[in-house]
Amino acid sequence: MHFRLATTSDLKIIKSWLKEEFDRFGEGKGFYNNTTLIEEVQKKDELTVAIDNKDNLPVAFYLGNGCNSAILEVRPDYRGKGIGRLLVEHIIKCAKNKGYPGISGSCSPESLPFWLKMGFERVHNPNQTYEVAYPIRQKHQLPLNCERYDITFKLYENFGCNNPQKTKVISAALPGQYYDLEEDFVEYAYNHDTLLVVESAGQKLFGDSIKYIGEIGGDYDMPWLRVNKIIK
Repeated sequence: MHFRLATTSDLKIIKSWLKEEFDRFGEGKGFYNNTTLIEEVQKKDELTVAIDNKDNLPVAFYLGNGCNSAILEVRPDYRGKGIGRLLVEHIIKCAKNKGYPGISGSCSPESLPFWLKMGFERVHNPNQTYEVAYPIRQKHQLPLNCERYDITFKLYENFGCNNPQKTKVISAALPGQYYDLEEDFVEYAYNHDTLLVVESAGQKLFGDSIKYIGEIGGDYDMPWLRVNKIIK
């Protein structure tokens, strides 16, 4: 099994099995009704396929641009063989190599257990009932024999909340004007007014809406919040 971007020949084969699935099981199964979208995405080189090495034909596809996941489908006669898992692992690896903060997208209630098993989290998106996200938290090597600091991140849904929805403590070093984090603080946060409080040894380093996270060297590109260093 190997993975690559879909060609126009792959697209024809995918459309054929989607049509067969539609004719056999009806409108509630498969993604035949999304054929136009799949065609458009293939033209943008955002359709990845799993290829069976025996006949060099596509047996699964993933629709997404690396950060956003839309559709994952395995050909009916190839299901239950772990191909969907391998395809998602490939997508995660590619996203990590490209430096993306994470992958997010909506899913169906039936597929939710699969995404959770793959390490995705169910997250809040007011426009989607079932939204899942996979934060990519890169690890960093801190200088040897350096003094370490515990940096506490507290993420609140809004300014009126008393209890944080997420709390994370990350070790850091201070070799200069920056706290270097041992691991990125990455979270899915759909609301740009989400409150983030960052503290170290009782000292508040940041306490404001995540849209201002650039003030301490982080970045927010909705829906992903990422901090990998902190300006002192």
